[in-house]
Amino acid sequence: MFELYTQEEGHILTRALNGAAAVEMAKDREYDIIMMDVEMPVMDGYSATWAIREWETQEGRTRTPIVLLSSESLSRQRRIGASVGCSGYLTKPVPKNEVLKVLNYFRPVGK
Repeated sequence: MFELYTQEEGHILTRALNGAAAVEMAKDREYDIIMMDVEMPVMDGYSATWAIREWETQEGRTRTPIVLLSSESLSRQRRIGASVGCSGYLTKPVPKNEVLKVLNYFRPVGK
């Protein structure tokens, strides 16, 4: 559903198959926003977010907004997500209007 929501609004989506791939993708290319699923194979979303933040710090890069997507409780997402550097949180199932609100909130000026 997430892919459908974003494509209908003209957003371009790139998908990682697992958390480790998400980290490598973040290192290889600039993204306006990263929507990070918590429950991914190889490396979960919290670990992947932490790894991206560590890399950004080491490289002196500006932080890319990272929004967690999870079926976990919002309080758990916020508690753990804050410790790894998440920018925002969405709880599944996520209605289209909430997805678009987050994408618009983190949209870079001029895009």
